[in-house]
Amino acid sequence: MLHPKYNLAILGLSRSGTTVVAQSLVETLSSKYDFVNPIYQGEISNVFRDYFFIGENKKIKDYVDGAYIKSFDMVDGYIQGCRLHKNVRMDPHQCRKEMSHRMDLITQMIDSKFKTIIKVHPYAIWKNYQQSYVIETLSKLNYIYVRRENKLEHFLSFVIARESGIYHTDNLNEIFPNNIIVTTEHMELFQSYLVAEKWFLEFANISETIVYEDLGEIKKDGFVKKLPYTKPKIEYIVNKQEVLEYIECLK
Repeated sequence: MLHPKYNLAILGLSRSGTTVVAQSLVETLSSKYDFVNPIYQGEISNVFRDYFFIGENKKIKDYVDGAYIKSFDMVDGYIQGCRLHKNVRMDPHQCRKEMSHRMDLITQMIDSKFKTIIKVHPYAIWKNYQQSYVIETLSKLNYIYVRRENKLEHFLSFVIARESGIYHTDNLNEIFPNNIIVTTEHMELFQSYLVAEKWFLEFANISETIVYEDLGEIKKDGFVKKLPYTKPKIEYIVNKQEVLEYIECLK
């Protein structure tokens, strides 16, 4: 495991195990180094322009009472999350302003003796924020890169999460939608994720690589509860053969 003097961040695609690796890293640094008291603040480099959130981390398209927009600020040397409870979607100008604010926070984090562990999913940056100041800031971090080798399981997890809005949950009785039809939009978006990852890896400083399929022992110890699927992921899908043919084309 990397020494805490490094400015660490977790890099990987959505549904690849980045959250469990980040939480494991916080636990490891806390127990191994007496002078380190890290916290995990998630994906601060992604400004969600199309979603509100409800509860702890569930995305919703339309505003309801209690919904919020995610933001961040620096508190006592750490990047801390905050919630903006307002029915206002961010326009492009507000998104750029928010992203600039978050890059400033990362710069402060780099210079701070306190450790905030963050994660970076490349797609949102590749799609919306290829400005030089964003790339320059993110290239100063040292990344633990998490990748998932089983493309079928990765794609199915991606589709089910998007269709259900459930990415993490403490509810073991959570019900996932049955009879999901995988669309061309799902396939094209997932391919864009892969393109974005390849693009980001061209300038990212990768200090360590972890394969999702090797995380068995970490997951058993349980920092993040596994989603309570009641059957194999492929059984939630209607057009199974089309999905299998698509995955074959990715190889």
